[in-house]
Amino acid sequence: MKVNSRSSGSHEGSFRWSGILDMLEPTAGKRTIINARNWREIEAALDTADNGFVNRLRNQFPGFTEEDFRLCMLTRLKLTTAQQRVFQLRFGEDKKYREIAAELGISEVAVYKHLVAALTRIKNHFKS
Repeated sequence: MKVNSRSSGSHEGSFRWSGILDMLEPTAGKRTIINARNWREIEAALDTADNGFVNRLRNQFPGFTEEDFRLCMLTRLKLTTAQQRVFQLRFGEDKKYREIAAELGISEVAVYKHLVAALTRIKNHFKS
């Protein structure tokens, strides 16, 4: 899958949208891990695109953990529960497809399909 490197419409210049999409793009021989800095970039982009969504969330729920906020961000991107879990295990915990499949009790093909669907939704969210 090739990611378009152009910036998104009304937010052009404020963020390098392609950079956020690129960090989600698996490349041959390279395993992508979303680290704390990457999550902050996603948070900033989501805040910009969705009128301060994460800031409002942080103010409304000060007792939430970072994991709680990450789950909320993935939910805001309209990922299903299965997509969220596969995404977190793959990119957050750096697990391989077979490890994810074993943990969730699904096939590796199902893991792949959930991951592709999650990445597609995330990319589409930031491109719109």
